[in-house]
Amino acid sequence: MIMLNSVSIDLGRKTILNNIDLELDNNTYGLLGPNGAGKTTLFRCICGLYTSYKGQIHADWGGIKSCDIGYLPQNFNLFDDLNVKDNMHYFAALKGIKNKKEEIDRTLEFVHLLDEQKKTGRQLSGGMKRRVGIAQALLGNPKIIILDEPTVGLDPEERENFIELIKRINVHNKTVLLSTHILNDVEECCDRILILRKGEIIFSGAAKELKNNQRKTDDINYTTSIQEDYLCFMKEI
Repeated sequence: MIMLNSVSIDLGRKTILNNIDLELDNNTYGLLGPNGAGKTTLFRCICGLYTSYKGQIHADWGGIKSCDIGYLPQNFNLFDDLNVKDNMHYFAALKGIKNKKEEIDRTLEFVHLLDEQKKTGRQLSGGMKRRVGIAQALLGNPKIIILDEPTVGLDPEERENFIELIKRINVHNKTVLLSTHILNDVEECCDRILILRKGEIIFSGAAKELKNNQRKTDDINYTTSIQEDYLCFMKEI
């Protein structure tokens, strides 16, 4: 369990997060919200990249350390002239991983890139690069996985493969947080939804709780899409 208690942060004169209270267990959470809502800032606070916030972020096992978190930023880059294996060695060294070969093989196998490890960064498709991003986030078997816009720019097939990977991560009892503007991604792989607006959490609940607007037309029942419910929710507040 990860707890955020009254977390606030100002960047310059602007309040980015305002009294965030959350309890996150071993589920996959989809973080939604318009651009500028504070999603990336919230992730960076949890990761410890921002330390000037007010309030507390901690876990039921104690303080959250860098080794507890695997982070895939939105703008993830590889060294184009290094192959996948050498790129992974670089990330493993940054994280202080001791059994580098075993960990690299384990994570590359998980994302189905073990046979592609000799390819250089410039030889990889966008989907492959994102899979390397997940692999480096999984190094060291962290308890928390944070994915910032992981499917942006991927074609439909690559996006579907990526969603399957996210589903598989959740099987291993981790707390997974992902932000996205693609509502179908949330519906496919997230157990719970968080909506952030102007630095405040305005919704926290199961995906089915947001997708609960049923209408009757000519005695025919139908359920709105999660995208329609999200847009209606945002208009009503």
